[in-house]
Amino acid sequence: MDRSRWYFKAAFCICICVTCAISVFGRQDPPQPRMLTLRQFKDMPLQIQNVRNLQSANWSTDLEIELKNVSSKPIYFVLAYLDFPNHSTPSGIWFEFGSRSNIQVQRLAKADDPHIDPGQTLVLRIAEQFWAGLRIQDQNSPEMFRKLDLHLGVVSFGDRTGFEVERASDYRSNPPPVEEVVEPIEQRRPSRSLNNKIPDKVPIKVTIRPEIEKAFNDLDNQNWLRDFEIEITNTSDKPIYFLEFWLTMRDPMDRQGGFWLRYGSC
Repeated sequence: MDRSRWYFKAAFCICICVTCAISVFGRQDPPQPRMLTLRQFKDMPLQIQNVRNLQSANWSTDLEIELKNVSSKPIYFVLAYLDFPNHSTPSGIWFEFGSRSNIQVQRLAKADDPHIDPGQTLVLRIAEQFWAGLRIQDQNSPEMFRKLDLHLGVVSFGDRTGFEVERASDYRSNPPPVEEVVEPIEQRRPSRSLNNKIPDKVPIKVTIRPEIEKAFNDLDNQNWLRDFEIEITNTSDKPIYFLEFWLTMRDPMDRQGGFWLRYGSC
Protein backbone atom coordinates (compact mmCIF):
# COMPACT_ATOMS: atom_id res chain seq x y z
CA MET A 1 0.00 0.00 0.00
CA ASP A 2 2.74 2.40 0.94
CA ARG A 3 4.68 1.46 -2.19
CA SER A 4 1.64 2.16 -4.38
CA ARG A 5 1.32 5.60 -2.90
CA TRP A 6 5.02 6.23 -3.49
CA TYR A 7 4.74 5.25 -7.13
CA PHE A 8 1.69 7.48 -7.53
CA LYS A 9 3.52 10.42 -5.98
CA ALA A 10 6.60 9.82 -8.12
CA ALA A 11 4.53 9.65 -11.29
CA PHE A 12 2.66 12.77 -10.28
CA CYS A 13 5.91 14.65 -9.66
CA ILE A 14 7.33 13.54 -13.01
CA CYS A 15 4.22 14.77 -14.82
CA ILE A 16 4.50 18.14 -13.12
CA CYS A 17 8.20 18.47 -14.02
CA VAL A 18 7.59 17.51 -17.65
CA THR A 19 4.66 19.94 -17.92
CA CYS A 20 6.74 22.77 -16.43
CA ALA A 21 9.65 22.02 -18.74
CA ILE A 22 7.39 22.10 -21.80
CA SER A 23 5.89 25.37 -20.61
CA VAL A 24 9.29 26.99 -20.07
CA PHE A 25 11.02 25.78 -23.23
CA GLY A 26 7.98 26.26 -25.45
CA ARG A 27 7.57 29.91 -24.45
CA GLN A 28 8.91 32.47 -26.93
CA ASP A 29 10.00 35.89 -25.85
CA PRO A 30 8.02 38.69 -27.51
CA PRO A 31 9.95 40.76 -30.08
CA GLN A 32 11.73 43.75 -28.68
CA PRO A 33 9.97 47.06 -29.36
CA ARG A 34 11.53 49.54 -31.75
CA MET A 35 13.20 52.52 -30.13
CA LEU A 36 13.69 55.91 -31.78
CA THR A 37 15.96 58.58 -30.36
CA LEU A 38 16.83 62.10 -31.50
CA ARG A 39 20.52 62.89 -31.18
CA GLN A 40 20.96 66.02 -29.09
CA PHE A 41 23.34 68.94 -29.46
CA LYS A 42 23.68 72.46 -28.03
CA ASP A 43 20.76 74.82 -28.75
CA MET A 44 18.71 72.18 -30.54
CA PRO A 45 16.09 74.04 -32.62
CA LEU A 46 13.80 70.99 -32.97
CA GLN A 47 12.55 68.42 -30.50
CA ILE A 48 10.36 65.35 -30.88
CA GLN A 49 6.74 66.13 -30.09
CA ASN A 50 5.25 62.76 -31.00
CA VAL A 51 6.09 59.49 -32.78
CA ARG A 52 3.30 57.52 -34.41
CA ASN A 53 3.15 53.95 -35.79
CA LEU A 54 6.67 53.04 -34.68
CA GLN A 55 5.56 49.60 -33.48
CA SER A 56 3.34 48.99 -36.51
CA ALA A 57 4.07 46.02 -38.77
CA ASN A 58 3.95 48.59 -41.60
CA TRP A 59 6.18 51.15 -39.89
CA SER A 60 8.27 51.60 -43.05
CA THR A 61 5.28 53.25 -44.75
CA ASP A 62 3.28 54.56 -41.77
CA LEU A 63 5.95 56.03 -39.49
CA GLU A 64 5.36 59.68 -38.56
CA ILE A 65 7.85 61.74 -36.56
CA GLU A 66 6.43 65.04 -35.36
CA LEU A 67 9.04 67.68 -34.56
CA LYS A 68 8.39 70.99 -32.81
CA ASN A 69 10.26 74.21 -33.52
CA VAL A 70 11.54 75.14 -30.05
CA SER A 71 13.73 77.99 -31.32
CA SER A 72 12.83 81.69 -31.52
CA LYS A 73 13.06 81.80 -35.34
CA PRO A 74 11.11 80.33 -38.24
CA ILE A 75 12.75 77.30 -39.85
CA TYR A 76 12.88 77.25 -43.65
CA PHE A 77 14.70 73.98 -44.30
CA VAL A 78 15.39 70.72 -42.49
CA LEU A 79 17.55 67.83 -43.66
CA ALA A 80 17.36 64.94 -41.20
CA TYR A 81 18.79 61.43 -41.24
CA LEU A 82 17.35 58.24 -39.82
CA ASP A 83 20.13 55.72 -39.19
CA PHE A 84 19.84 52.03 -38.31
CA PRO A 85 22.83 51.33 -36.04
CA ASN A 86 22.01 47.62 -35.68
CA HIS A 87 22.14 47.08 -39.43
CA SER A 88 24.82 44.74 -40.78
CA THR A 89 26.14 47.55 -43.02
CA PRO A 90 26.03 51.34 -42.48
CA SER A 91 22.52 52.20 -43.57
CA GLY A 92 19.97 54.96 -43.31
CA ILE A 93 17.50 57.22 -45.09
CA TRP A 94 16.86 60.94 -45.11
CA PHE A 95 14.00 63.38 -44.73
CA GLU A 96 13.59 66.87 -46.14
CA PHE A 97 11.34 69.82 -45.35
CA GLY A 98 11.25 73.10 -47.24
CA SER A 99 12.46 74.43 -50.55
CA ARG A 100 15.59 72.58 -51.69
CA SER A 101 17.32 75.88 -52.50
CA ASN A 102 17.29 76.68 -48.77
CA ILE A 103 19.48 73.69 -47.98
CA GLN A 104 22.31 76.24 -48.16
CA VAL A 105 22.26 78.06 -44.85
CA GLN A 106 24.02 81.08 -46.39
CA ARG A 107 21.01 81.71 -48.61
CA LEU A 108 18.43 84.33 -47.60
CA ALA A 109 15.05 82.64 -47.90
CA LYS A 110 12.00 84.26 -49.46
CA ALA A 111 9.22 85.25 -47.09
CA ASP A 112 6.73 82.98 -48.89
CA ASP A 113 9.01 79.92 -48.85
CA PRO A 114 7.60 77.00 -46.79
CA HIS A 115 8.62 77.38 -43.14
CA ILE A 116 7.72 76.44 -39.57
CA ASP A 117 7.15 79.29 -37.14
CA PRO A 118 8.31 79.02 -33.51
CA GLY A 119 6.05 76.68 -31.59
CA GLN A 120 4.72 75.00 -34.72
CA THR A 121 5.38 71.40 -35.74
CA LEU A 122 6.25 69.45 -38.86
CA VAL A 123 5.76 65.76 -39.56
CA LEU A 124 8.49 63.66 -41.17
CA ARG A 125 7.32 60.68 -43.22
CA ILE A 126 9.42 58.06 -45.01
CA ALA A 127 9.56 58.77 -48.75
CA GLU A 128 7.92 56.22 -51.02
CA GLN A 129 11.24 55.46 -52.70
CA PHE A 130 12.40 53.72 -49.49
CA TRP A 131 9.25 51.69 -48.74
CA ALA A 132 9.98 48.50 -50.65
CA GLY A 133 13.62 48.21 -49.57
CA LEU A 134 12.86 48.77 -45.90
CA ARG A 135 9.91 46.36 -45.95
CA ILE A 136 11.92 43.53 -47.46
CA GLN A 137 14.87 44.02 -45.13
CA ASP A 138 12.60 44.27 -42.08
CA GLN A 139 10.86 41.02 -43.02
CA ASN A 140 14.17 39.19 -43.42
CA SER A 141 16.09 40.71 -40.50
CA PRO A 142 13.76 42.57 -38.12
CA GLU A 143 16.43 42.74 -35.43
CA MET A 144 18.36 45.25 -37.56
CA PHE A 145 15.53 47.77 -37.23
CA ARG A 146 14.92 47.70 -33.47
CA LYS A 147 16.96 50.86 -32.94
CA LEU A 148 16.46 54.01 -34.98
CA ASP A 149 18.61 57.13 -34.56
CA LEU A 150 17.34 60.45 -35.89
CA HIS A 151 19.74 63.36 -36.25
CA LEU A 152 19.69 66.74 -37.93
CA GLY A 153 22.08 67.42 -40.81
CA VAL A 154 20.91 70.91 -41.82
CA VAL A 155 18.54 73.40 -40.23
CA SER A 156 18.21 76.77 -41.97
CA PHE A 157 16.47 79.76 -40.38
CA GLY A 158 16.32 81.55 -43.71
CA ASP A 159 18.26 84.56 -42.40
CA ARG A 160 21.70 83.14 -43.27
CA THR A 161 21.96 81.41 -39.90
CA GLY A 162 21.23 77.85 -38.87
CA PHE A 163 22.90 74.56 -38.06
CA GLU A 164 25.11 72.36 -40.23
CA VAL A 165 26.29 68.96 -39.00
CA GLU A 166 24.98 69.83 -35.52
CA ARG A 167 27.02 73.05 -35.31
CA ALA A 168 25.73 76.60 -35.36
CA SER A 169 26.45 78.53 -38.58
CA ASP A 170 26.23 82.29 -39.09
CA TYR A 171 26.95 83.74 -42.53
CA ARG A 172 25.52 87.23 -41.90
CA SER A 173 28.95 88.85 -41.69
CA ASN A 174 30.09 87.23 -44.94
CA PRO A 175 29.63 88.90 -48.33
CA PRO A 176 26.23 87.99 -49.77
CA PRO A 177 26.13 85.52 -52.65
CA VAL A 178 26.49 86.91 -56.15
CA GLU A 179 22.98 85.65 -56.86
CA GLU A 180 20.59 85.94 -53.96
CA VAL A 181 18.54 83.03 -55.30
CA VAL A 182 20.87 80.06 -55.22
CA GLU A 183 20.46 77.66 -58.10
CA PRO A 184 18.81 74.45 -56.87
CA ILE A 185 21.10 71.47 -56.34
CA GLU A 186 19.21 69.41 -58.94
CA GLN A 187 20.08 71.94 -61.63
CA ARG A 188 23.71 72.30 -60.59
CA ARG A 189 24.34 68.57 -60.85
CA PRO A 190 24.82 67.54 -64.51
CA SER A 191 23.04 64.21 -64.07
CA ARG A 192 22.63 61.18 -61.92
CA SER A 193 25.28 58.55 -62.35
CA LEU A 194 25.29 54.82 -61.82
CA ASN A 195 28.57 53.16 -60.91
CA ASN A 196 28.79 49.42 -61.44
CA LYS A 197 30.92 48.00 -58.62
CA ILE A 198 30.12 44.33 -59.19
CA PRO A 199 33.43 42.40 -59.24
CA ASP A 200 34.54 40.97 -62.58
CA LYS A 201 34.62 37.46 -61.15
CA VAL A 202 30.85 37.51 -60.63
CA PRO A 203 29.41 35.68 -63.69
CA ILE A 204 26.80 38.24 -64.71
CA LYS A 205 26.55 41.17 -67.09
CA VAL A 206 24.61 44.29 -66.11
CA THR A 207 22.76 46.22 -68.82
CA ILE A 208 20.48 49.25 -68.69
CA ARG A 209 18.24 49.88 -71.68
CA PRO A 210 18.72 53.30 -73.33
CA GLU A 211 15.19 54.50 -72.49
CA ILE A 212 15.65 53.52 -68.83
CA GLU A 213 19.03 55.25 -68.69
CA LYS A 214 17.51 58.40 -70.21
CA ALA A 215 14.77 58.45 -67.57
CA PHE A 216 17.38 57.77 -64.88
CA ASN A 217 19.46 60.79 -65.95
CA ASP A 218 16.45 63.09 -66.21
CA LEU A 219 16.54 65.12 -63.01
CA ASP A 220 12.99 66.35 -63.60
CA ASN A 221 11.62 62.82 -63.70
CA GLN A 222 9.93 62.21 -60.35
CA ASN A 223 9.24 58.54 -61.16
CA TRP A 224 12.76 57.46 -62.09
CA LEU A 225 13.11 55.18 -59.08
CA ARG A 226 9.76 53.48 -59.67
CA ASP A 227 10.60 52.83 -63.34
CA PHE A 228 14.26 51.94 -62.81
CA GLU A 229 15.24 48.55 -64.28
CA ILE A 230 18.50 46.64 -64.55
CA GLU A 231 18.87 43.72 -66.96
CA ILE A 232 21.09 40.88 -65.80
CA THR A 233 22.68 38.39 -68.22
CA ASN A 234 23.97 35.09 -66.87
CA THR A 235 27.48 34.67 -68.33
CA SER A 236 28.20 31.42 -66.51
CA ASP A 237 27.51 27.83 -67.64
CA LYS A 238 25.11 27.21 -64.75
CA PRO A 239 21.59 28.43 -63.94
CA ILE A 240 21.33 31.21 -61.35
CA TYR A 241 18.53 30.83 -58.82
CA PHE A 242 19.10 33.84 -56.59
CA LEU A 243 20.70 37.29 -56.90
CA GLU A 244 20.92 40.09 -54.36
CA PHE A 245 22.29 43.60 -54.87
CA TRP A 246 22.60 46.65 -52.62
CA LEU A 247 21.93 49.90 -54.50
CA THR A 248 23.62 52.77 -52.67
CA MET A 249 22.29 56.29 -53.08
CA ARG A 250 24.19 59.38 -51.95
CA ASP A 251 22.41 62.59 -51.07
CA PRO A 252 23.65 66.18 -51.55
CA MET A 253 25.52 66.06 -48.21
CA ASP A 254 27.35 62.89 -49.31
CA ARG A 255 25.45 60.75 -46.82
CA GLN A 256 24.25 57.43 -48.13
CA GLY A 257 21.19 55.24 -47.96
CA GLY A 258 19.94 52.56 -50.27
CA PHE A 259 17.87 49.46 -50.78
CA TRP A 260 18.10 45.83 -51.84
CA LEU A 261 17.44 44.49 -55.34
CA ARG A 262 16.63 40.79 -55.36
CA TYR A 263 15.84 38.06 -57.88
CA GLY A 264 14.66 34.61 -56.92
CA SER A 265 13.18 33.07 -53.81
CA CYS A 266 14.73 33.91 -50.45
